[in-house]
Amino acid sequence: MRFWVRFWLIGLCCYLPFSAGHPIDGFVSKRKIAGGDKIPVSYLYSSVPLNNIPTTVADDVVLFNRTDTRYGYFIGRPVERIIRNPIVKKLKPLISAVLGSTPPLMHWGVLISKEPPVQDLSQLPKSGDLVVQRPVNGTVFELRNSGNTGLVYLDVKNWPTYVYRLDTVKYLGTLNKTDEELLYIGRVFIRHIGQHGFHNFFRNCQVFATWFSKEIWPDAFLATRADQFAGKFLWWWVDPKKTLRVGKKKLLELFGYETNEIEDLDIRNQFKPVKELVEMNSQQAAIGR
Repeated sequence: MRFWVRFWLIGLCCYLPFSAGHPIDGFVSKRKIAGGDKIPVSYLYSSVPLNNIPTTVADDVVLFNRTDTRYGYFIGRPVERIIRNPIVKKLKPLISAVLGSTPPLMHWGVLISKEPPVQDLSQLPKSGDLVVQRPVNGTVFELRNSGNTGLVYLDVKNWPTYVYRLDTVKYLGTLNKTDEELLYIGRVFIRHIGQHGFHNFFRNCQVFATWFSKEIWPDAFLATRADQFAGKFLWWWVDPKKTLRVGKKKLLELFGYETNEIEDLDIRNQFKPVKELVEMNSQQAAIGR
């Protein structure tokens, strides 16, 4: 069964990047703004104030500006675009079961809740070491992309009314941040993704959730992202020459030869702290003036 799940996953990973309507290196979409003018989306995300980064907060979400101890959880759900496919609908029970056990195919988000993973707080596990029953209440932070506007959004949703909830979630750790601070962190990463353009695999909800979690819980591991699945297979085609160099390096190391350092294929998706991204954006803005 595991073989067929992996086979199906690799096939889907090969198909979706080329069915998404834009190239692997992302896209520069142009949208109307006040007065009928148009500007590239990449410029929009690099120029607007952080508080104006596209953000939607669900009507039933209540945000608090308190620093009470709370707990973070990694959540996933089936990607709605896949579930809505006419062929998939006929096999929905089977496909949902496969997606529910295959994180690289899922939409990712981070759940913040007042409810701890264990009753005895003196027995709190390490970050990412425990899968637990889902909390009853909490707030979800996630990325949403819009095909209509070409924008990526920070979405904040209420966990009890969330669209799809698995029975179990992965514990990430404790935090003492206000909701305002969490919004700030989320917007910094949304801005960074928006500057380069959303992509189904290379700049997506999984990348956002990974960065958002790592900023708060540096040692937490969520799951293997789609772009890292099967030895970063999808990245092989982004830069074939670099892929060959990396392959040669690994082969030489296998036979005991010393080699020079080569940047990882997915260097563009490596995590950068919020502070560093804010400084980078400030420098770019100063140069652009």
